[in-house]
Amino acid sequence: MPEPDPGSGRPEAAECLVPDGDVLSRLERQMVETAAYLDGFAGASGRREAPGEWNAVEIVGHLADTERVFGYRALNIARAHPVMWSSVRAIAWCVAGHDASPGGHPPPARRRHRRRRLRTSVRRKEMTMREPQVVRLEDTERVSFGPLSHYQPIIGDEEGSTPLRTGIQTAQPGYAAPVHSHPYLEVLHILDGTAEAWIDGQEDRAVLLRKGDTIALPPDTPHAFRVVGNEVLRLLGTHASPHRIVIRGDRSAPGPRPEAEQDAETA
Repeated sequence: MPEPDPGSGRPEAAECLVPDGDVLSRLERQMVETAAYLDGFAGASGRREAPGEWNAVEIVGHLADTERVFGYRALNIARAHPVMWSSVRAIAWCVAGHDASPGGHPPPARRRHRRRRLRTSVRRKEMTMREPQVVRLEDTERVSFGPLSHYQPIIGDEEGSTPLRTGIQTAQPGYAAPVHSHPYLEVLHILDGTAEAWIDGQEDRAVLLRKGDTIALPPDTPHAFRVVGNEVLRLLGTHASPHRIVIRGDRSAPGPRPEAEQDAETA
């Protein structure tokens, strides 16, 4: 496609043209410049124009979320990929991922993660695997989910280089996952042990899941589960997303609690 004539449109549109045609390099430079600019006013980012209004961090985070969502949808449209479409709860995403800390700006770890995710999103050209992958469970990383559970990622990485994420969670008797949700379909398959799972607010309709059982949870569905009995629980979790996103609920799962509830995580 030939470069448009700078005089063929509105004057301000000429500023969007890349003189040397190297769009990727220009985008990479802009990401670094943008991150530096946003860090410059981080100290005042917690200020709100009025009660209930978003602050600067939440506004920029919302813009980033929107760009990622519509970019992913455009990719699937271009590929005619029959993905499951779901609505985006912008406020829930914003509060979960971009709210300012009590000091008035996001924690440094969150800012670093956001910049890293921004850099890798442009460098990644494809989310489709080109070659078969073999993963040995004994070679995977063990991620602590508190004193009673750990998680082993299998397929997927922080760069989002695969169209889904899978991993195995191992939980000891007494473990209970807090209420949470995901903005995409999640499938849990019980490998060993027994679990009880329920939708938040529907604890009286909890289902018992034994070895070999599978539960599919729709997007944006707050849920929780706990280990039942004295046998160790092992489950395979599949996230229908290149990135694993966990949105916390306000209420904690009933039943036996981990020794350090604040460290409890879920697959």
